[in-house]
Amino acid sequence: MKPPPILDQSRFFKGRSIFLRRSLLMPRGDTADLLPDMLAKVSADAVPCVYQTHIGRQLIEASKSKIIATLENSGRNRKVFLFQH
Repeated sequence: MKPPPILDQSRFFKGRSIFLRRSLLMPRGDTADLLPDMLAKVSADAVPCVYQTHIGRQLIEASKSKIIATLENSGRNRKVFLFQH
């Protein structure tokens, strides 16, 4: 069996440098309440990316439903990415 190909490290470091120049929003509070305003603040030429960690499994069903509804509603008018870890 052949070993997997070696990734081009220059692409990784280029992506890393672009990432580090960008500002990330990491607010504290109830995601279900904060998310609508956060999505509204993202410029129309950008794609909002929501990253959910394992903490999402600890949310009550009402909060999960509100978050999903917010993402679906926003996704009707633009692309929205949800990354779940």
